[in-house]
Amino acid sequence: MKYSLENYAEALASAISEHGSGARRDVIVRNFAALLERNGDDVHAGAIIRATERILRKKEGGHEVLLESARRISDQNLRSLSAAFAGQKDSVETLIDPDLVAGVRITVDHEREFDGTLKGKMDKMFEG
Repeated sequence: MKYSLENYAEALASAISEHGSGARRDVIVRNFAALLERNGDDVHAGAIIRATERILRKKEGGHEVLLESARRISDQNLRSLSAAFAGQKDSVETLIDPDLVAGVRITVDHEREFDGTLKGKMDKMFEG
C-alpha cells in the first residue's frame, strides 16, 4: 500500500467531516476511489471504508456493537438487546457462531465484552 490503511481512513473521514454533505460527499467519495485506483490500493477499499466508518461513528459519539450467538436471534430479542446495548448513533451487527453453543456475546468497539455464552462459562470454569 502506498499509504497505511489508517492514513487513508483518517484522510477520507476528515474530508467527509469538513466538506461532506449531499452532492459534495459523492464527489469526495468518487475522487477518493480514483485516488485508490491510481495508487493501486483499490483492493483495500473495503477495509478503508470500514475504518472510515469507525472513525466517523466515533466522532459522532456512536459505537460499534457486535452481537454474537450460536443461533439466529429472534427479531423481538434482537430489538431488546439492541435497545439495551446500543443507541441511535450506534452500528449493530449480528453474527452466528455455532461454537458458542448457547447464549450471547456482546462486544462494543472491539474493546468491551459481555460474554454470556455457554462456551465462555465452560472456558472460565476450566481455566487454571
